[in-house]
Amino acid sequence: MHKAKGQEYAYVELDDTFVTYNDVEQLNRSMKSDIERLGHVNPDLVAASQQMNEEINILYVAVTRAMGGVKL
Repeated sequence: MHKAKGQEYAYVELDDTFVTYNDVEQLNRSMKSDIERLGHVNPDLVAASQQMNEEINILYVAVTRAMGGVKL
């Protein structure tokens, strides 16, 4: 998707490897649980959150390249 930045396509088809809303919610619940139990977030969850942010950015690029629509 990085090569597609700045370009437009009639349609964009997303495969099932992109991050989902449920993935984000699950990570959010895990982080909240860590804060409640430990008083801080496990460093592995922090790294997972940073990776998920990168994936969300890539998803944004993919979706915004579609002029006519997105196929899931």
